[in-house]
Amino acid sequence: MSSYWDCKPPAYEGRLIALEKLKTGAAKLSKDAKYKAVAEVAEFLGYLLKDIEAELKVTKRDKIKHEANEKKLGAREVDLQFVFVDFLGSPMLSQKAFIEIKAPGRDTITLSKPVKGGVVSFKGIEIMPVGTLRIMTVSTGKASHISSGVTTYKLGTAKTLTVRSEEDSKIRKISAGSSAQVAKKIGSKATAGADFKILKVGGEVFVEGQTTTAGNKSVSWEVRVPTGAFKLTVK
Repeated sequence: MSSYWDCKPPAYEGRLIALEKLKTGAAKLSKDAKYKAVAEVAEFLGYLLKDIEAELKVTKRDKIKHEANEKKLGAREVDLQFVFVDFLGSPMLSQKAFIEIKAPGRDTITLSKPVKGGVVSFKGIEIMPVGTLRIMTVSTGKASHISSGVTTYKLGTAKTLTVRSEEDSKIRKISAGSSAQVAKKIGSKATAGADFKILKVGGEVFVEGQTTTAGNKSVSWEVRVPTGAFKLTVK
């Protein structure tokens, strides 16, 4: 039942699949001698099957109407590909992407999938000729920053719509005695490499692998940090 309610319109195909599974399960229970012997349960299953059949008819009817309306408005199926690049220019890892597609006159389409090798793909998604995309990534590993962005799109003749999402960044100057203190000032759960990159320590260019402790004194650190915003490019 939960899978049915999770498939909000226009996800009619998912709703039909969920209803068919419910119908099969309810029919199997109604034929079970154990349940047939209990009048109240048998009666409930009978009503449930009728309700499922009625909902199947309504959903099939709504699906046909929806598809006709979508074609009238110019909606068509395309493959969607999202490329994710972190603030250091590397493919994003250990992230889950959430995408919202909005267009006038239709319900919001919500998609989500783990990012693998900096890429997320969806096949055969029916979208309107023009609309907006809202994209967000959330860490699936250690707690980390969240990045998001919004942009418009316009379908061309290509079968695939590709969106490149690049994390924006800025340079911060922080007075601290160690990289641990730097991380604490950036955010309580910030991690070097994932949430910031050390550029300079005490005015000197930082070399990967060197000590990141300045002793008991505080010095100026220059670090690159993500702003939490995506630069989005649609092709």
